[in-house]
Amino acid sequence: METPIGWADALADYQRLRALSDALGSGHEEMDASVDAYCEAADSLIMLTAAPDLHAVIYKLRLAEERAEGFEMSGDYIDAPARDLDALAAMGA
Repeated sequence: METPIGWADALADYQRLRALSDALGSGHEEMDASVDAYCEAADSLIMLTAAPDLHAVIYKLRLAEERAEGFEMSGDYIDAPARDLDALAAMGA
């Protein structure tokens, strides 16, 4: 995974890559690479990017749930939003 970036940039990156992948449709020759790209962006958003507010934490949890669909949810997908909640609580949010 890459160096963490700000929430807005990480979210925009994920949304852009997801939209590109969704637009390809199944069977497209670039589909696997496109899915890999948006999944990596999702993981970066979830695990490396600090959530600036509670709405972002909720977004991360829902995205983590989507990423883990059909699999046991990794502890990393829970630990990252929990760190965000700890940080927001310490700020009095």
